Amino acid sequence: PAARAGLRKDDIVVMADDRRIRTASQLRNKIGLSRVGQDVKLTIVRGGQTSSAVVKVAPPVQASSTSTRLLH
Repeated sequence: PAARAGLRKDDIVVMADDRRIRTASQLRNKIGLSRVGQDVKLTIVRGGQTSSAVVKVAPPVQASSTSTRLLH
């Protein structure tokens, strides 16, 4: 789902809805507390260039024995 939203491996998410993201835990919390279907504006750094993407929170999926909310 993240790939469908235009995110790529090695992208660095630095902001979510105009709030600074410093750790992977902060990003997981932001997505985890968002409603399914809610749009989240991400600011990402890719190859030294900053860009923005609006992504939609998808329902949790089973990954091993852990549920994770993914973006699409």
